[in-house]
Amino acid sequence: MNQSRVIPGQTRPLRVVIAGGSLGGLYAGLALRCIGCQVEIFERSGDHMVERGAGLVFHEDMLAYLAEHGIALANEVSVPIRQRRYLNRDGTTAAISWTKQNMTSWNVLYKQLRNVFPDANYHLNEELVSFEQSDNVVHATFKSGKTIEGDLLICADGTHSLSRSILLPQVKPEYAGYVAWRGVLAECDLLQEIVDELKDRITFYQMPQSHILTYLIPGADGSVNPGERRFNWVWYINRSIGEELDELLFDNQGNQREFSIPQGFLREVFVQWIYERAKEMLPTVFREEVLATKEPFIQPIFDVSVPQMVFGRICLLGDAAFVVRPHTAAGTYKASIAAIDLAESLYEHRGDVKAALRAWEPKQMQFGYALERRGKYLGGHSQL
Repeated sequence: MNQSRVIPGQTRPLRVVIAGGSLGGLYAGLALRCIGCQVEIFERSGDHMVERGAGLVFHEDMLAYLAEHGIALANEVSVPIRQRRYLNRDGTTAAISWTKQNMTSWNVLYKQLRNVFPDANYHLNEELVSFEQSDNVVHATFKSGKTIEGDLLICADGTHSLSRSILLPQVKPEYAGYVAWRGVLAECDLLQEIVDELKDRITFYQMPQSHILTYLIPGADGSVNPGERRFNWVWYINRSIGEELDELLFDNQGNQREFSIPQGFLREVFVQWIYERAKEMLPTVFREEVLATKEPFIQPIFDVSVPQMVFGRICLLGDAAFVVRPHTAAGTYKASIAAIDLAESLYEHRGDVKAALRAWEPKQMQFGYALERRGKYLGGHSQL
């Protein structure tokens, strides 16, 4: 990825510290390197996080941005979708609408972004624990003992953001009342007649207070060739907060989790529970998908929204600021747009960090609140 332009009037590159090396942090890092910033990303996990299987929508303008900067082309990293199909309980078609979307997966997108961000500037096993700022600089301190000085600190540390808890301790994730049960499985694990019925479209089935959808995503190795791709399904099921949710979040290693259970950690009793629900409730194509999924995983749905994103030389970005419901198909998109807009604002304000952040914030807040409202509407319409 090449530097496309440099912030005018600078005697040295802006020093940017990013807490969080997932998609939001990588988007920010790459966008800011394009305007000549010196960027260091600090990621709290100790590995490269390449095995998250969840599917996501690749928006057209993001595909254009990645192609323009030589990162990836649409036909290399996504599966095209041209139809939305809604099923009846007996599997017949209830409705069809035409669409044009590209579907990918978290790990495929992460690999593409990570491959073009320099290893020397991406630091694993570095968890942000505190920060302080003056008029001219910000200092970020990590659990390892490192303290890094920068001109700008971007907090892209996700749904469970420590940065947000420090800056806005009153803001807490709010459980929405339902859980996303998810699964990914190889295309070849299904009968060809089911593959033929599900390919080239997003398929939905709406039940009372619940719905499920499925679509194709690239294979585990990133392949988009027919026969080598995977199906991704998501089934939203209501579950009460408290004991009922806590029981579900107790994993097969004996750990009480707070926000999700990844592949391979769901207790067998709940694997069998979702299989039984599938047999009882779903049309054949969905039933066969769920039953063929060896390691389903879960994500309780939470809402998070902040009253502000900018704090002097510090900003919140992505899920650290707004966690929106998956129905919006825009969780990753909002982080990418925020990153690109931030680079543009810094360029337009000739590297004046505080002025750039002040100018950048209103649009991001407006977009975050709009997605929050949209997600709540869609979730309420389908689940309540």
